[in-house]
Amino acid sequence: MAKKDAEIIGFTTDYLGRCAQCKADLADHRGSCPKCHLFVFHVRPQPKQRELIDLCLATGTDIPVSLGYGGSRGAAKSRGMRDAILVLISELCYTYPGMVIYLVRQVLGDLFKNHVNEYYLEHPEMKEWFYNGQQEKGFIFPESMGSPRLLLGYGDTLKDLERFTKGPQSMFIFTDQAEAFTETELGTIRSPNRWPGSPPGLEKIIYGFNPGGPGMVYLARVFFRKEFDLDRENPARFRFLQGYGWDN
Repeated sequence: MAKKDAEIIGFTTDYLGRCAQCKADLADHRGSCPKCHLFVFHVRPQPKQRELIDLCLATGTDIPVSLGYGGSRGAAKSRGMRDAILVLISELCYTYPGMVIYLVRQVLGDLFKNHVNEYYLEHPEMKEWFYNGQQEKGFIFPESMGSPRLLLGYGDTLKDLERFTKGPQSMFIFTDQAEAFTETELGTIRSPNRWPGSPPGLEKIIYGFNPGGPGMVYLARVFFRKEFDLDRENPARFRFLQGYGWDN
């Protein structure tokens, strides 16, 4: 693949069995769409990962918008989030040009180790779309897709995380290892989770987490014990998905 090809040609996933752009049937087409020639990223999630993707795509006035994706290590949560992000970008980028998704973790190096480098292994084409800027780091996809962005968010102090309040609005926020953040920090991370012109319920925040850590005070309260502050939390807007080792 020439670099100029990746810069021009976007991608679709085969999650729905057809090209997100031209709607061509993608059965047995692993390399590129037979009609519009987008790169085809193969996405075949396990049932719990599929449930996550479908919840992210859902809209409505009373659907879950805060999604917990928890379980022990090795439950394929990170891969499930990576695949979900690709499906969301390919399915929504033409309707919402310039859409932004955040992928968040406490330490930038962990984002590279556990997500960026894994994307490179799973989909080598993505190397040509990575942008390592001073203010923003992440993937900027081709203009032919509406230039959607997958931005890396990170910070181990509340002051570091306050840049979320000054950064771009984001349709989806995927927080990996959410248990590492306090409730206050998670609230700061959630602050740009809005997108003008989108239907009710489309914007969502996803918390991937393992047991333990300061964030479990909040995460266990809303996802396990279901103890809500009804003045500011609507129970119908929260959903928990339990990941297991056999989901991998």
